Amino acid sequence: MLIYFGILIAVTLLSYVLYTNKKVISIRVKVGIHNVLLVGKKRKGGCLTAFLILAFFSAVREGVGVDYDSYLRHIELIQEGTRAHYMEVGFKQLVILLKQVSSSPRLVIILIGILTTWLFISAIWEQSCNPTMSVFLFIAWGYYFLTYNTIRNYFALAIIIYAIQYIKNSKMLYFFIFVAIASLFHKSALVCIPIYLLANSKWKKSTYFFLGIGTICALLFSGLLRFIVFKFYPGYEGGAYDTGRISYLNVIKAFLVIAIYVIFYKSRDENEKNRLYFHLNVLSLAFYVGMYWVPEISRIGFYMNTTSIFLIPNVIGQIEKRQDRKILKYSIYLFSLIIFFLLCRGFYAETVHLLPYQTWLF
Repeated sequence: MLIYFGILIAVTLLSYVLYTNKKVISIRVKVGIHNVLLVGKKRKGGCLTAFLILAFFSAVREGVGVDYDSYLRHIELIQEGTRAHYMEVGFKQLVILLKQVSSSPRLVIILIGILTTWLFISAIWEQSCNPTMSVFLFIAWGYYFLTYNTIRNYFALAIIIYAIQYIKNSKMLYFFIFVAIASLFHKSALVCIPIYLLANSKWKKSTYFFLGIGTICALLFSGLLRFIVFKFYPGYEGGAYDTGRISYLNVIKAFLVIAIYVIFYKSRDENEKNRLYFHLNVLSLAFYVGMYWVPEISRIGFYMNTTSIFLIPNVIGQIEKRQDRKILKYSIYLFSLIIFFLLCRGFYAETVHLLPYQTWLF
């Protein structure tokens, strides 16, 4: 557990130091009696440092992740040309391509870990007004360490999170292309097309009403809906992940994010900029409450609630009163440390297997 706290503290502090002390390339040109200041791009030392540390620990792990060993076997089967293998074509082609470099199945896990980390960190530096806080939340709320599990799913998630910038810039074609690429590694990414289009639209009060009714109906008719779901995914019924337990942590996080947004946003412009993130978190709450009975619902929910790492810093950043801003910020840091401690305790479980941390370097 100490190593994970060390990662959290080191990455956060280094990101803060390098981001707050960032330099800009400035050139002053005298035009008549005026001095014109030309400013270049900000350096992203914090981004690179966070990426290098997190990518390193993701790449050199050994046996960390509930499906780490099974992925090694799956990769070997793909290398051997097993035709009946169920994994998506993008992942298969990546395995075959990397086999030309090395037949070690570990190489696939290393590369995907590095790419996943880079996509997340790049998305944070592009979409957050406070990258240091977003990196902290990315680690403390467990999103980073969960990328050690189900690497295809979280690689697809990283692609989607990175592609959100194209929705915000009204470049929907690029977003669809990225979704298509993500689906080549985990087909669950396709649900992002209807979900993100809905979340990016302007909602009326009636939208929240019907969403609430839908959530209640999903609870009342869960038996029938389970029957339908398991017709498509019979392998999950009665399996290790068919626990029927609600994810209280994800529900609490969704309530917290929604409350912060509703209470503290002031500017209509800021509301418009963060509307997508807010709506996605509202939808995640509906999913985690109304469809908690679906095995592995978090695989869908994470496409929505991961955006909280952008929304919280963005809302805090536009609070006018400095004292209110500081109180809320440090309250979030304290809450997140408690969450991180509880998560780390659960990382020892056999169904998670993220602790103890082991590496093939030693």
